This record gives sequence, structure tokens and C-alpha cells, in this order.
Amino acid sequence: MKKKLLAMALCGMLAVSFAVPVSAAAVSGGTEQTATEQEQALPDSVLYYGEVKEAVKDEDGNIIQLRMDSEQYGEYVFNIAEDTVWVDSGSKKALDPADVKAGDRLYVFHSLVETRSIPPQSPAFAVVGNVPMDVGCAQYYEVEGVSQQNGKTWIQTSNGGLYIVANEKTEFSYYGSDKEVSADDLQAGGHIVAWTGVNATSYPAQTNGFHIMILPSASWEPLTQGALNQMLGKKSNAASAASSENGGAMTREQLVTALWKSQGSPRVTDDVLDKAEDADEISSGARRAMAWACREGLVSDIYLGPKDPVTVGEAKEMLRLLEEK
Repeated sequence: MKKKLLAMALCGMLAVSFAVPVSAAAVSGGTEQTATEQEQALPDSVLYYGEVKEAVKDEDGNIIQLRMDSEQYGEYVFNIAEDTVWVDSGSKKALDPADVKAGDRLYVFHSLVETRSIPPQSPAFAVVGNVPMDVGCAQYYEVEGVSQQNGKTWIQTSNGGLYIVANEKTEFSYYGSDKEVSADDLQAGGHIVAWTGVNATSYPAQTNGFHIMILPSASWEPLTQGALNQMLGKKSNAASAASSENGGAMTREQLVTALWKSQGSPRVTDDVLDKAEDADEISSGARRAMAWACREGLVSDIYLGPKDPVTVGEAKEMLRLLEEK
């Protein structure tokens, strides 16, 4: 509960007062852009490199903030959430946050949104420790697209400015797990941590992927069919992530229909939808599923939002409610 209150307080601060840094830190992936290009396509995250001054912990010993300093970027406070990933660049495995201490030098990939306080605060997406001083360090990327060509997997990232190429020698792993994964598990809209070679100077740039760690979907990410398949224990593939509307994001009625089918498609009447002000927006094939979701308490019976895009967090909450029944 305290974590949720902290997150809500931070969101409130960010909503009232925020800034988008351009010169404060490097764009994730190291691709330089002009001011005009940055206005047209903002990066998914910003890279900060500095020294830990203090790791602030809650009463349970969990790190909730990293207070850091850097000669290049200055002082920053990074807010840590349950979705923040911790990566050991040397071992290519998850980093135990308990091992992080004052004096450690870390990469932090954080949100563009930051408070106007001094020092500024920003949510941390990924923290990378055991950082080597070379180009082989782990980097955090959004997967914008996945394609196959000449037996290789091409991963589009950095607003189309970089392709990470995976071949038969590329190693794959899943964050914090021994689960076997491959290029088939890459999902457009998801995130990875990649160890790569030197970027080619062409545009878009290309680089070889030596090791790719697939990250679990964060609660704030748009839900894709592939991410839902993973939650339901189904085999996913790269193509399925782009099959939905809204640029790959599933709508609420699509999510509810998938969950309804996973429960055996229970037969229900749709009279419960009569109170909903937007019931007429439900697709004909999704009415029974939405009615079932209303009866199960998964959605509001006043405003359904059948065409609204949903997040991973909403899907996880629906699954939690179903498991409790």
C-alpha cells in the first residue's frame, strides 16, 4: 500500500510540474538527434550514468529511490517501482538490488518526464550495474518492430534509427528466469536489454546482437496479444503483437473476450449491459464477453470503454480477480 501511495504521489507531482530533458542525458541507444528530430520523435527513455550517493529504502528494506550524482548530468533522484528492472551487465543476469550501495556507478534508463525540483526526480525503467567501460555494456531498448530476413531477426528500435540484428549465434534469455526464449518471443511494443557490437554509421544504423534479454511487460505498457498470450501461458510469436488495432495495443473488449474464452465461454445474458452508457459501442461478437466481465466485476457496468486501449496492468488485475474467485 505504501508503494502505491508513493507512486500516486509521484504521478501527482509529475502531472503538476514536469520537464522533458534534452541536453541533460543521452538518448537510449546512443543515437544523436537534432532538436527538430527530437520534437518529432521523442525517445523511449533517457540514459544517465553516475554514482550512487544513497539508496533510499522502505521499512521492508526495498529500494524506493536512488539518489545519484554525475559530473556530466548532475544530481538526480530516480524513483524505483515494482516494474523497474535490475540488470548485471557482466553476468547478463538480473542484478540483486540488495547488492547496490553508495559508491556504485550505474547506468539508469529513465523516463523523459521529470519534476522541476532540485535535484530533479524521474521514474527509473532499468538499472544496470557491473558496467564495463566499453561499447559492450547492456543497453535498454523498446522493440518497435520485428522482422525476418535472410535467416536473421531484425529488431527495430530508437525511433527507427537502429536495427539490432540477431543471428544463429545470438544468445537469448528472459529477465530473472531460466525460461528458454528465442527470437520468436520478441514482441513489438515490449522492451529488451541488449549487448551489442559497434553501431554501423549508416542510417538507420545496424549492430549485431550478442545477447538479448527479453523483459517482462511493465504494468504501464500497452497490452499486446503476445503479452496476453504469455500471461495465459500460450505460445506467442512476433507477428501476433502487431495484429491488434491501435498500433498493436488490445482494446478492452478484445482483452475481455480473450479472458472469457479462457474461462470456457460461460453462457450469460447481456441485460446487465443496459445500464452502461456506451453499450452500443460494443462489437456484436463481444457482447456476451463484456456482459460476463460485468457480472464478474472485471469492468464497470456504467462505463465500459470497449474500444479503449488497455494496459498490461489492467490485464494483470483482471487475472488476479479471476484467480480469487
